[in-house]
Amino acid sequence: MIGWIIAGTVIAAGAAAAVCSHYERNHVRFPRYEVESPGIGSAFDGYTIVVLADLHENGAGRRNNRMLAEIRRIHPDAVIVAGDLVMAKHGTAIFSETVHLMKRLAYRYPVYYGLGNHEARMGWKPEEYGDAYAHWYEEMKRIGVTVLDNVS
Repeated sequence: MIGWIIAGTVIAAGAAAAVCSHYERNHVRFPRYEVESPGIGSAFDGYTIVVLADLHENGAGRRNNRMLAEIRRIHPDAVIVAGDLVMAKHGTAIFSETVHLMKRLAYRYPVYYGLGNHEARMGWKPEEYGDAYAHWYEEMKRIGVTVLDNVS
């Protein structure tokens, strides 16, 4: 009897994790924060930034279109990428959706791309990822994205 309870619990937990994962891959949130600090100065009064992170090469089609429509509605002064838009795992690097998304954003806004562990991993492990980092980096430069790789 205990074995059935444990098995049922494991199956239920797995199903819940799958549902949560699917939801996170297909939904984007846009919470709004207002930052006030005397140290920032008046140059940034009314300055709006959109921050993107952890898309992990998901979001083709409808999700990216909805996300881009929301970003256009916000009309930010800049877009900041906090990393992990690409998927680099187990020696495979995928970033075609990221390039497409960045191209669409950089056409309208200044885009500053900070590396997450997935982007950095491509550069740290060339024996696994070959020239993936160089190719990704060149694509970002070509479309006008400022990549912040060990710079500020």
